[in-house]
Amino acid sequence: MRSSVSVILSDPAPDYTMAFPDYKQTCSDHARLLVLIARIGHQMSEQTFQQVSSLIKQVHEVPVVNKDGLTRNIGVRYTHHYPLENNEWGEFQAHRRILGVVSVGSCSSQVELNELCRLHETVKNKFINTLFDSRCIVLCDSENGVDEEKTLHIQEDVDTDGGGEVDKPPSWFQPQNHKTRLLQFHGAKYSAALTADLKDFIASLFWILESKRVEWSRETGERSTLLCAPFERKDFVGLDMESRNNRKRVLGRQKKHLGDLSLLAGLPAEAWNYYQVGCDVLRPANDWLWLAGCLEGLCAVSMLLQERQEKGVSFGAVGLSWEEVIEKYRECVNHYAKYKYAGIIETEASLKAVVILVKHRSYLLASEFLQNIVFINLQLSDREKIERFIALSNLYSQIGFRRKASFFQRVAAMRCVAPQNPSHDWASCYSLMLESVKGYNLNLGSCSRPETGWPTLQVQLLQELVGTSRKMGAHAASTRHMTFLFQCMYPWLSQTERQDFATQLSVLSQRAVSTPAPLALETSLFKGALYPMSGKSVLPPVNIICLPKVSSVQASPLPGNLAPFSAPSLPKVQSGPFLFTPIMNLGGGGSARSSGRSKLRSVTWVQNDTAEVSLQVQNTLGVEVKISNFSITCDGIDFEVIPSHVMLESHPNPQTVIIRGVPKSEGVLRLLGYSHSVLGVTSFCNLKDIPGIEEECIKVQVVCPLPVIDIHCEELVYSEPELQEDEEEELDLVDGQSWKKIESLNLFSGETQTLRLVIRNTGSVPALGLDLRWVGEEGEPPDLELDKTLIKDNLPLKQGDFFTIPLILKGINNQNFRADDCLSTTGSDSRWSASGFNSLQSKLSHPQSLPSHLPVPPSLHPGSGNPSLLSQLSETDHPRSLLRFKVEVKGSETEWCRRSEYVLIVYQVPSISVSRWDVLPGERADNCFLVLDLVNRTGEEIELTYTVRKQLQIEAGDVCRVPVPVEKCSFSDSLDWLEGGEEVNRYMEERVHLHWSLGEGRSRRTGQASLSGVMWTECMLEMLRRPPLAASVLINGVECVEGRDTEVRVGEMVEVEVELVNSLLEPVEDCRLLVRLEQDSTGSAAVGCSGGSGLHLPGELGAGRTCSHSSSLLPLSPGHYSLLVSISLVFRTRIHSWRLPNLTLNAVL
Repeated sequence: MRSSVSVILSDPAPDYTMAFPDYKQTCSDHARLLVLIARIGHQMSEQTFQQVSSLIKQVHEVPVVNKDGLTRNIGVRYTHHYPLENNEWGEFQAHRRILGVVSVGSCSSQVELNELCRLHETVKNKFINTLFDSRCIVLCDSENGVDEEKTLHIQEDVDTDGGGEVDKPPSWFQPQNHKTRLLQFHGAKYSAALTADLKDFIASLFWILESKRVEWSRETGERSTLLCAPFERKDFVGLDMESRNNRKRVLGRQKKHLGDLSLLAGLPAEAWNYYQVGCDVLRPANDWLWLAGCLEGLCAVSMLLQERQEKGVSFGAVGLSWEEVIEKYRECVNHYAKYKYAGIIETEASLKAVVILVKHRSYLLASEFLQNIVFINLQLSDREKIERFIALSNLYSQIGFRRKASFFQRVAAMRCVAPQNPSHDWASCYSLMLESVKGYNLNLGSCSRPETGWPTLQVQLLQELVGTSRKMGAHAASTRHMTFLFQCMYPWLSQTERQDFATQLSVLSQRAVSTPAPLALETSLFKGALYPMSGKSVLPPVNIICLPKVSSVQASPLPGNLAPFSAPSLPKVQSGPFLFTPIMNLGGGGSARSSGRSKLRSVTWVQNDTAEVSLQVQNTLGVEVKISNFSITCDGIDFEVIPSHVMLESHPNPQTVIIRGVPKSEGVLRLLGYSHSVLGVTSFCNLKDIPGIEEECIKVQVVCPLPVIDIHCEELVYSEPELQEDEEEELDLVDGQSWKKIESLNLFSGETQTLRLVIRNTGSVPALGLDLRWVGEEGEPPDLELDKTLIKDNLPLKQGDFFTIPLILKGINNQNFRADDCLSTTGSDSRWSASGFNSLQSKLSHPQSLPSHLPVPPSLHPGSGNPSLLSQLSETDHPRSLLRFKVEVKGSETEWCRRSEYVLIVYQVPSISVSRWDVLPGERADNCFLVLDLVNRTGEEIELTYTVRKQLQIEAGDVCRVPVPVEKCSFSDSLDWLEGGEEVNRYMEERVHLHWSLGEGRSRRTGQASLSGVMWTECMLEMLRRPPLAASVLINGVECVEGRDTEVRVGEMVEVEVELVNSLLEPVEDCRLLVRLEQDSTGSAAVGCSGGSGLHLPGELGAGRTCSHSSSLLPLSPGHYSLLVSISLVFRTRIHSWRLPNLTLNAVL
């Protein structure tokens, strides 16, 4: 005994671990017989073997009637490969034993049949220790050499009672010569016979199993043997098996084994009792491994009972709830973890728990069991590790842990090409990695950028896809993946990464040209792969939108006079009823929702005219990028695009790319996007896929061909012998006169010039209709005269023809009172009074004698030269105005027209301007003088004519004061005058004529100064109009005359009588009269008064009526006195007041 122990201990430790776990095992497998299906011989094809295997696997449950007449449903589980290491653990768990072997082969002679029998015996001898029975299925060929492929089509027997006969075996088939149980089939209709034979085979396995179960149930304690796991046999050598603890161990393990056999024999209720007793016995004995086996058996029985109850079958037992089953699994997994060699059993137990939790949707608890599987250390080969990771990935997918499932699938892919793996399987690696991208929120079936996920992991995974596909020779797929990486991950890449990936993409695209079409991964790429791709995978085309970055796409309107416009139509006569609606028309085109869209400018092109599409792009790569075949994608009508080749600069600033094309027909053209080739990849980019662009397409209306009109102005020039050659080319000699095209014109204020307007048809279509309009811009334009009736006389206008229209321009005076002249514009506050001067001439000849409100700067004295002012005037920019001429021309299409514009820049050059002005009394009561300070704002001497016989010369920059006599306006005609109003200006323009001329000969220019812009104060208006009432003053009965002194005596009464006559056609109201006598030296009234100094008529004074007022004044001291008479009244609710001219009284002693 001691020597035997020493020999056992001296041998090298055998490997008691199982080969690899069964990742598809469930709780139901505890109640199924394990049968091996083995393929023997080389005559049978793989396709035939798969068809026979699928037929065999259909027999997965066989009802068997036991000796008591009860029916038991015996389950069967088939496998094609089963390692002997796993079979050794059949003593610990009976469902792990190979109980039956079914060999499948094909032969066409006796020799081949003998070989099949030999191979069958070889397979059977591997599992002889646990094998109950075996069968060898032989498909025999016909004697005349019929091909085996004709027998591959397995048909179900129509008559299930055996009506379909099986063909007789060949003559050489002698099954009695072999001890192997042969199942021979010949012909095509053998499925029913094969199924019946398999059921008999399963029944034989059941009866052998039942006998074993009965035999084990009859063993007593003295005859019982110790059941051991493979690694436990060495531990129990030399131990005292008669101890109390070991007896419990023997008994508990026996009960556990009986539970396994009962469960396989279709007795779940008895199995439940055996497992229950086994747990009670093994727990005190601290036999954790077998206790875990009993707990796992209880879980298997409970789940089996639940499945049968769902089908309406009852076994007289209830079992555990699924929550209790999970607790039992948790305990048994903890016990398995205590043993080094039980790692695979622990893994399979965790897998069974996960399956239950997935069924009951307890995903978080399932993840705990899966996490336990991850940390179990198993000695597996590379292929077994790959299968382990794939199984974990599938389970994580079932519980919804997509990222974790993808992680293990990616790990499995990396194991396929690990450095320690001697045979790299790049096809399997690519297949597994391609299926793992979804867990990282990458959708290779769409070109959209991922919205969630970790960009760093996503970039790394895509890089691995690129490298893997390149290693397996799929260069087209490698280019497609790199394009996806560059486009979809572009925002998360650094500048260096962008440049590196751009370089890699350009290199890959040279090996396989990237076409904008879906890329189907061919099955030939995965030939020989252990884990080929499930189903057909298609990679959609990826369009590079990020480079260049397009911020806007616009259909450019045709330039200038080439742009078409909708022709104005006559207003339609509304004959229907009037309908009121409270809906507001927002934005001029619909509802508020569509008001933003209505602001978009529509674009119209013309057939056969070159059009442009403008794209604003940015180069965010940091290096120069070459873009070839930059084009526009469109539909609707024929559009001939001229592709562009662009080299984008390295800066990120916006750059403009122009793509030209020619529409070949009329209709609606839809611009859908653009196409280009960048980094070797051809892309078709739609507008709807470009960030920042809301339009799905740009619609352009293309109309039929239209005429083109050119319009410009020409002036008459006088040719001289020394005219330059280049100038002669610009002249147009017509009717012996030279005309030159002009873009600008210098026009003096008040000057009149005659030009001609030239209209020419430069298109290829005759002009049938033409409409000419003009408008002034940027200031006040000059006056314009043009005869539009000449247009109709020259229509239709054929291509290349032209006609002219005379154009008369008159400059306006808008240069008066410029602020930079520093000239006073203060008006007069004159009253209706005498000026105190004997003659107007003396007043005009002395500037200092003007009223104090008109100061005269020294530099502007009349007749004095002013060089500083002249230099200032010459340096000042002349104000300009724009004359914009617009022509609308129509061809045969009346709904559309073209507009041509010509802008003539007119510089308003000042000539004679008014710097200051005033209105002074005239020599008579019915006239006055308009005193003007006129400034020569030209650079030459100017001749001024201000009356019929009066002229004067004004040097450049000088100021000249000119008195212009003006007849006063009657009070009735001036009632509508307003302060600074146009009525006053019109009145003054009719009576004041200031003509000027400068230059000599053909260069002589003439014009007329204007008073436009002169502001007339109320005081000036009173001076320009006659009083509303006619008044006469009598002193001591003698009528006083203005300008003549009246002599009186000091101390004598002076009788003053004032008569007023209403010469208006309407009455006046509230007339007031005030008479005062003031001494000129003191300004005070050193007089006496009697009879009242004023008159007040509160009523009306009718038309033609007269009123008078008398008063007596007494001068008290000698000197000059002024008689002041002030009058006020109310006319049309407005107060009018004025003062009669001063009358001078000379008081003497």
